[in-house]
Amino acid sequence: MKKFFSSGIFSFASYASQIRRRSIFAILAMFVGFAVMAFLSYAVLDKNVTVSSSIMLVNNLPTDGSVAAEAQKAELTEEIAKDSVAIVSSLDVVDRAMTEAKIFMDTASFARGVTVKRIDDSNALKITITYSDGVKAANMANQLATIGSDEIQRRFTSPPVSATVLDRASAPSTTTTLVKAVTKGFAGAILGMLFYLGFLFYFQMKDNFIRDYKKYCASRNTVLLGVLPSTEKPLDKRPGEGMPESVRILRAAVKHAAGSDGKCLLICSTGPKEGRSMIASGLALAFAETQDRVLLIDADMRSAHIRSRLRVDSVNGLSDVLTARVSIDKAIAKVSDHLDVICSTSSFVENPSALLESTAMYALLDSLRPKYDRILVDAPNANNFADACAVGAACDACVLVARYEKTRIDAADDAILKLQNSGAALLGLIANDVPQTYRKKQTLEQ
Repeated sequence: MKKFFSSGIFSFASYASQIRRRSIFAILAMFVGFAVMAFLSYAVLDKNVTVSSSIMLVNNLPTDGSVAAEAQKAELTEEIAKDSVAIVSSLDVVDRAMTEAKIFMDTASFARGVTVKRIDDSNALKITITYSDGVKAANMANQLATIGSDEIQRRFTSPPVSATVLDRASAPSTTTTLVKAVTKGFAGAILGMLFYLGFLFYFQMKDNFIRDYKKYCASRNTVLLGVLPSTEKPLDKRPGEGMPESVRILRAAVKHAAGSDGKCLLICSTGPKEGRSMIASGLALAFAETQDRVLLIDADMRSAHIRSRLRVDSVNGLSDVLTARVSIDKAIAKVSDHLDVICSTSSFVENPSALLESTAMYALLDSLRPKYDRILVDAPNANNFADACAVGAACDACVLVARYEKTRIDAADDAILKLQNSGAALLGLIANDVPQTYRKKQTLEQ
């Protein structure tokens, strides 16, 4: 459990964000809990109703008023009350009352729902009946009180005892049952909400996604370079079309972390659809905005995106340069005064990783370093293909992209290990598509 909280899987901010984003399911869970508990209360749990009647006992033994006589009378009254409880609850009296109340079932079984006891050590007896039919239960309680009173007076003639029905039972109304069902329904709604919150917590434990990137990076001894929020527009703009402020912040962080020796940077991800190409193009535009000479190389020869994102009009690509089909100058396409792009390929490449690991790739990067202030290489994800590891060693450092609720901890760990084993220096991690709630939390903590 400690590892769960410290490794970045769980974040209270992201947990609250998930609850808010899935509020419709919380409402549904409360509604289902209310409906289930209300139905069970009305049809099953509270199907048996409980009613009660009472008998008042009076010891009519005459005394001379002395203290001793009154004490003897009180002691006798105590015995009468105890014996009266046994008389009223006896199977014989219960059976006679059942006959009068027209309840036809085994007497011993019905007697389990019959309770007779004294009321606070007084001379009054309380008769409680629990039965499925409220009308018959009330009739039974009254019959038992009447028959029990007669039986007490018949048995106690010396001293004479008066037993009268003090309170008569009345059948509970349907409204009472409904109110009880609604009350338990609200309790069910609370249980439904708690179940939903518990299920969401369990789901967070089970899915193993990175949610708290700051904790994850701290536990892996790496740097969180930036957090890109999900609320901002995609980074596929051409120069002059506006730049999200979060990208400028990321640019400053990458520039500071890379230093003067980190001119050539590899941008890769742990898996597909994590926003790697989007971030690579956004960073290239951001660096070009500062008047740096920037070159963006699309090294993804399997599923290229840079050409379409930056709307580059170029026939030749990186594979053509590495296979000596065309010169470097013919492969470079100008996007703006400070941004050039080399697209991936113009035709099918049989073995992209071998081509990226070749001496031609090393020679290409060495020849381009003096011409540009910043070179960004967009490579396929590190876990599914060897391309990123192949070109990573040729770059000065690499940046790993992880997407919120998309990147798993084990996948990120595998990607970091593969890059490091290939000789690539990990500059840090970029968290992409992060909810605004989590981003605010990071800002406050930093």
